[in-house]
Amino acid sequence: MLNAKQLGICVDDDGLHIMRHTPGAVQKIVLLPFINTDEADTGFKKSESFVYDVELQQQTNYFSQLKAAITHNDNLLFFGPTNLKVELYNRLREDNGFAKTDIEVKQTDTMTGTQQQAFVMDYFENRP
Repeated sequence: MLNAKQLGICVDDDGLHIMRHTPGAVQKIVLLPFINTDEADTGFKKSESFVYDVELQQQTNYFSQLKAAITHNDNLLFFGPTNLKVELYNRLREDNGFAKTDIEVKQTDTMTGTQQQAFVMDYFENRP
């Protein structure tokens, strides 16, 4: 696909590093840092169900931010050292808005920003 809209998403301990691939270049477009659920601690004792509800709401909001950042792309590549990329893949596969999007998952070691960009470039420029 010559004019395909292609994104590489590195899922590591810092968050999601989203990079756009164009022929011959990769540009980092956004970092979605992970939610720190401890930040909302006000010192009050909370019930387990309250904490669960807050965390579930935060996850839903985070996933909505991710979807907004990656929608309208033809190819998505999730990669990195964590297992979260598989969960994100599964959630996107269940979403009808991504039914025509080619999504792939690759396991990698932890990478620097430069290595992430090189990985995305190599993946999209050498795929059949």
